[in-house]
Amino acid sequence: MKWKNLRVTVLVGITLVSLGFNGYSFYNKPPKETNPTTKELVQTMGEISIQSNSESGVQGESVEELKKIIYKLPQVEKKLAFIKGVITEGNTVYLDLDEVEWFGGAAAEIAAKEDGVLEPESLPNGFYIRNASEEIKRVKLEPDVTIAELNGARHQQVDYTSFISEELMDRLFHLTFVEGKVVLLEEQYRP
Repeated sequence: MKWKNLRVTVLVGITLVSLGFNGYSFYNKPPKETNPTTKELVQTMGEISIQSNSESGVQGESVEELKKIIYKLPQVEKKLAFIKGVITEGNTVYLDLDEVEWFGGAAAEIAAKEDGVLEPESLPNGFYIRNASEEIKRVKLEPDVTIAELNGARHQQVDYTSFISEELMDRLFHLTFVEGKVVLLEEQYRP
């Protein structure tokens, strides 16, 4: 427990330093180049989340609160998408993504009813995935990306080379971007 509190304290400190160094971008405009401090912040948050999840099966409230703060930073964007292809051109790897929306509980019933896809009472496991567009978007995947894939119902961190050599088709991932660059991939559990 002491180690988890130390990790959260360190992450909060990194957040505050990041906010101090990046204050200009909050009030004016984001920097043109990827800010390594924000990227490292997002990846560190992802790694702590993976460790917390894999050790206890439940993420701490502090980690979840920190995620909410980080995802509000202007240079950070989060998307949910199915991987539809992995393309290698020379030494560069791209992911073809089909972006979707996730709904749970009452929101799942409303979304399914709006789409006319399912009767609300027949939703599997109480969630609904809306795919409003068949558009495929291609994003570059850098070797320094932090990746968390599911091992059963728990996340485990995997390295880039192992990840791109796996069968990834139709797996669902949360992608966190810092100024348009993918820095964190987290597989979505679907019961």
